[in-house]
Amino acid sequence: MRPANVVANDQFNLYEVVKKKLKASADKLEALHPFWVPNNDARISWFLGAINVLVMTQIECLVIAKYLSRKDWWQGQSQISGDLETVPIFLNEYDIHIRLWTFHSIFFQLEESLRQVIKLRDPVKYNECQTNWPGLYNFLLKETGLTKYCPLFKLIAHTRNTIHNNGVFRPPNGKDVDIEWEGKMFQFCVDRRIRWFTHDTLRQFIIWLNQVMLDIMLSETVGTVPKIERFKGE
Repeated sequence: MRPANVVANDQFNLYEVVKKKLKASADKLEALHPFWVPNNDARISWFLGAINVLVMTQIECLVIAKYLSRKDWWQGQSQISGDLETVPIFLNEYDIHIRLWTFHSIFFQLEESLRQVIKLRDPVKYNECQTNWPGLYNFLLKETGLTKYCPLFKLIAHTRNTIHNNGVFRPPNGKDVDIEWEGKMFQFCVDRRIRWFTHDTLRQFIIWLNQVMLDIMLSETVGTVPKIERFKGE
């Protein structure tokens, strides 16, 4: 088994690669639309917000690499009760926390940005789907001619709901769900944890979302709107 500090450093570097992809997308949008306000236009703010989330994720990785993976830190500086035998348990729980927090934070950024886009595009539809996330994203993908991404959003939505249930899939209809995307099959089995939700999977999700969000923002339906404020008056 590889040392925890080595694994954490590797995770840090791999998230840096994803950040660069997000930055490239934000730069592309800014170059094509210089009058969009980066920090307050919903079409750019998701990319910048996702980058900020991953900076925090990297900080968490550094906490593991520089502190939590060191026995001398636990013995001499930690104020947490326990012995060295429990350290691997703490590390595993902390790693789970990092993945769940990162996903939820990325999802919050995603939902907020898309809601602002849809609200401006069709206020009536927005009000109809206030509590219906699938209805919102299906509407937007249809409007932009990007329905090919519907399975991806379904995958993200199911993952979000499952994580909200402590990683256990508990659908209202009590049925298993299989979702295929990019040649990969993601299985959601009733009353079972999603074991495939690793850092690698999380990073792949963000890379996929980076592409679909870029396609949405560059579409004629969304890209030709002069301004889509994330926060009014800023």
